[in-house]
Amino acid sequence: MKELCDTSVSLIMLIDDSEIDCYINKFIIKDLSELIKVTSFSEAIQALDYLIANSDDHTKIPDIIFLDIHMPIMDGFDFLEEYARLSENILNKCSVYILSSSFDPCDIKRAKENEYVKGFIEKPLTEESILNILERNYFNL
Repeated sequence: MKELCDTSVSLIMLIDDSEIDCYINKFIIKDLSELIKVTSFSEAIQALDYLIANSDDHTKIPDIIFLDIHMPIMDGFDFLEEYARLSENILNKCSVYILSSSFDPCDIKRAKENEYVKGFIEKPLTEESILNILERNYFNL
């Protein structure tokens, strides 16, 4: 396993209604580096409220958002519609990745066509997929 050697602190947000998935994903991310902070929400509306409430505090805005598609109340695509209305400082800082178990070609196509989605990752989240995202976008390892 590679170790992250960058000294900057990254914040990763998980949005998934599955408590087990969030727990496992948090564990995998935290195992990569103590420098990465993880926040999770079981409802997309809670995540939006958090982003809005902290829009002026750059340190509380996540660098990466892992977003599930199929959730009750507000699904991932509904989240993305509301996300598009957020302030530029949030939109410019966050990279959204869909993290889903959906194999529906329509879901995959819709996610890939969204201007705010940087990629589609099939569950489960792996150390390799996280490292690829961090290497490509943040740490240039």
